[in-house]
Parts: sequence; C-alpha cells; structure tokens
Amino acid sequence: MLLLTHLAPGVGAAAVADIFKRCRERHAQLAIAGTILFDGERFGALFCGAPDRVELALQAVTSDPRQAWPQVLADADQVPPWVAKGWRSGWCEPDGLAPLTTPDAPHGPAAAETWRALMATSDLL
Repeated sequence: MLLLTHLAPGVGAAAVADIFKRCRERHAQLAIAGTILFDGERFGALFCGAPDRVELALQAVTSDPRQAWPQVLADADQVPPWVAKGWRSGWCEPDGLAPLTTPDAPHGPAAAETWRALMATSDLL
C-alpha cells in the first residue's frame, strides 16, 4: 500500500525522527517491508506485507495525531515486485512528494512507479 500523509499543523519537524523510529520498530514487529520518505511537509510510505499486517500499520499511522490527511495512492494488491526486503526511511527533495498530491496525481501502479523514481533520488537510511 502506498500512503501519503502530512505533518499535522502545529507539529514541529523534530517529530520526524520519532515517527521514523516508531515506524522501524512497528514494521519490524509486523514483518512489513517498505519505505517512508519525508519532504519537509509530507510523508509518503510504502507498506509491503501480509494484508492484515499492512492494515495494522495503516491504522497506526492514521491514528498518529502527528500525521494528518491520509490518502491511499495504491492498494496492497498493487504493490510492485521491486520492493526490497526490510524497512528504510529517509528524506526526499523539498516538495518531492508534491507530484503525488495534485488533482491529476497518479494512482495505483502509476503512483507506485512515481514512488520508485522518487526513491532513486532520495537519501535513505
């Protein structure tokens, strides 16, 4: 599943490190692979794993008050075969996730391909 959220109003950028840390811990426990990126305003997250576990991860993100306005861009059944095992987090260019927020933004497999290109230009840990 490919998910886009925003840093909630009033939440400082210092919360990003904690969000990354909690994602790593939670997704290791859930055996979910994928990536989370932050562009200074928005988070994009690709969750890959058993559907029930991906759903648990989605619930955790959408209940986190530090993240707002969740939008699913690609469902779990549209997860690409190129996703590496494990969990990675990092930063993309400022406004790097903006192309996924426009009214004509790609969805489904096209969103996943946009994500793939974005990962190639991001700083991942």
